[in-house]
Amino acid sequence: MTGSTPGWSTLLGIGGVCAGALAAGIFLGWWLDGLFHTSPILVFIGIALGLVGGGCYTVVQMRALLRPDD
Repeated sequence: MTGSTPGWSTLLGIGGVCAGALAAGIFLGWWLDGLFHTSPILVFIGIALGLVGGGCYTVVQMRALLRPDD
């Protein structure tokens, strides 16, 4: 897949992973806030971690797709 034009499934997969990482961060933060009674601190931390995780995944995948064929 390196150096090729990404298809719709590849791009939708990247978007799905980004959305999933954000949703997981929000859910985990919400659950931990309920457990430790720290609302809304851990939700905000979960949002930040989900955004960073999704962004890192996107960068790694785009680098692989844009790498020229050797």
